[in-house]
Amino acid sequence: MLYPISRTLRAGCALVALGLPGVAFAADPPEPAAIGLAPTEPETASQLDEVVVTARRAAASINGVSIEPLRLPQNTRVLDAGLIEDLGATRLDDLIDLSGSLSRQNSFGGLWDNYAIRGFSGDVNGGPDLLINRFNSNRGFNAQRDVATIDLFQVLKGPAGALSGKGEPGGSINIVTKAPLDAAHASVSAEAGSYDHRRAVIDFGGPLSEAWATRLIVVRQEDGSFRDSVTTDRLLVAPSLAYHPADGLSLLYQAEYSLVHAPLDRGVVAVERIAGSGVLDGTVLPPERYLGEPGRDDTRLESFQHQGSFVARLSDGIALEGGVAWRKGTLFGAASEPTALIGDVVRRRRLLRDNAFDDLSGRLELSARGEALGLGHQARIGVDAYDYTLDSRGDRFVGNALIPFGLNIYNPVYGQPLPTLAPQSNTTERQRGTAIYAQDLMTLGDHWSLLLGIRRDTIHQMVRNNLRNTEVEQEPSVTSPRAALTYKVNDAWSAYVSWGRSFRFNQGVDVNSAAFAPERGRVWEGGVKYALFDGALNGTVSAFDIEKENVLASDPANAGYSAAIGRARSRGVEADVNLRLSRQLDLTGVYALVDTEVLKDRGSGAQAIPAGTELSNIPRQSGSLFAQWRSSEAESGFYSLGAGVTYVGEREGTPAGTATVNSGSGARSATFRLPDYVIARASAGYQFTPRLSGRIEVDNLFDEHYLASSYSELWITPGSPRTVRIGLKADF
Repeated sequence: MLYPISRTLRAGCALVALGLPGVAFAADPPEPAAIGLAPTEPETASQLDEVVVTARRAAASINGVSIEPLRLPQNTRVLDAGLIEDLGATRLDDLIDLSGSLSRQNSFGGLWDNYAIRGFSGDVNGGPDLLINRFNSNRGFNAQRDVATIDLFQVLKGPAGALSGKGEPGGSINIVTKAPLDAAHASVSAEAGSYDHRRAVIDFGGPLSEAWATRLIVVRQEDGSFRDSVTTDRLLVAPSLAYHPADGLSLLYQAEYSLVHAPLDRGVVAVERIAGSGVLDGTVLPPERYLGEPGRDDTRLESFQHQGSFVARLSDGIALEGGVAWRKGTLFGAASEPTALIGDVVRRRRLLRDNAFDDLSGRLELSARGEALGLGHQARIGVDAYDYTLDSRGDRFVGNALIPFGLNIYNPVYGQPLPTLAPQSNTTERQRGTAIYAQDLMTLGDHWSLLLGIRRDTIHQMVRNNLRNTEVEQEPSVTSPRAALTYKVNDAWSAYVSWGRSFRFNQGVDVNSAAFAPERGRVWEGGVKYALFDGALNGTVSAFDIEKENVLASDPANAGYSAAIGRARSRGVEADVNLRLSRQLDLTGVYALVDTEVLKDRGSGAQAIPAGTELSNIPRQSGSLFAQWRSSEAESGFYSLGAGVTYVGEREGTPAGTATVNSGSGARSATFRLPDYVIARASAGYQFTPRLSGRIEVDNLFDEHYLASSYSELWITPGSPRTVRIGLKADF
């Protein structure tokens, strides 16, 4: 199991020994700070696009560079802890609307986060490449992420494969987690709200000595729901320990334990509002209508995550960074899920899932900063590897004409006898991957920046079908280059162009137990960055064109399986803006215009996804705006007001572009699209004393009935109605 990582780490040591011959670096570059010992003063919301960060953040950052935003040849959206608190966010999902070009996808019955970036969502179940401190975190099964541990939420648009590994050409998401601070601190917050929402967070820590510091974050949350008979609870425990034994050497250990109980809730189904129209509407049923079995559909998600990382300054301008991450977890539970709508009765399947994963990864990286041949350099060269195993077992019963295991969607009667399950699937998948990569950000004077990167991945996959006693294997190797150029016109404007290729390994097998070929992609991007009025107004306007082949989508003929599209395209324009009107008023917003299309279907037949089909759940237009006003900076008597609005356009609701209506006498084709919507939010906060503050949050202020996402016309996630939350926070 450790062989691929050991082999890669040995290669990394050889790279360090070789160094960068023939290059002389400046004597006094910035020295790496201690990882984990972050400044105690948080960044403000006006610093959303700040890229110059502490060395700990730089090591964990998806960029891997420190340069002013105008000279970074990429569109990067960064939400810091201060803005996250201003938003009143508690889940990763609360940050998506302000990230730009991100759209919600199938959330696996509400169990985890799943988003598309610039039209492409990556794994149809696991979602895009979510990185935690640059370590992959979406292999396996992961509950919806809590924001209590997030220091920075980074969305890097465009190719990022050189440092972050195989990924989406549309972009990658990286979370930099909170680490021990250099001063003692403690806070306790409690929150209650609509639908029996209760939440408590404890965050405390500080230095144990000159060399040691620690931190512990604990979250406990219980929720009812606007959905009938749906309740969830979660526990998150996140300890961390930083060690700074000597100047130039820092070590950090971070762990997370997560336990979530929740039903796998597939939401509502779409029906014809006008009989015979062939147009399905997902808003006909009330959003609270539950189509499972109350009290008998429960899933348990448990996961452990350990990360150990270090930064060692070898000499002026040269540092060695690395780390190891180990993740393991389980998903166990039963669910009753719609499979067909016959008249007013939905047939269901009963499925028991029993999955376990184990994911070990490591990274070793040499970084160098300085000057050579008249150019400034920020170079990184490294190796990484992972060893991942997934055991999946599923037992199921699918409703039929004799035993429909059905439910009337207008007058549901729950509690019917549960059907007997039979083995459906039992597989063991193992992946072992190794990679070598290099990146260099070169600067010439005050105007030009050139970013070059390249990565070589080799992955071995074995999938064993334990029911059929068969195995399939593959071992693709792929090289992914990238290049980007920026010209800074002056202190107010810059322009950039970026190109890259991407590689994404498709885990799992199709309905016939055949392995998927890897996804391959290419992207062109160009844009303009601005920083006007002494930086008070800043942002980016960019255009992109992406093509991918072997894209996975949900199989329209076999629910629960994936199918590969031959080739798909996404192109569009996006813009973001950050504005500080005064010391009291900040505004941030995003807008995206995205056009997606299947260019070439992988084949024909019942599973076909025809050319010309839009990619599902991708709005053509979307945007969001948020404003925060503060009365003063006094220690008490200070209050704040926040308001925001989000628009999401109409979207294709099915992977194949067609849906089915079945009245009982026969099936016929139909269309199903998710309608556009506008939702608003508002908040208010008050500082009672220097150590005690309170907030009230109102989401979906005007109680809009909307659909957040869908997997098909039978699995639709309705958006939450108006909710109110009231919270208190005490700092010690």
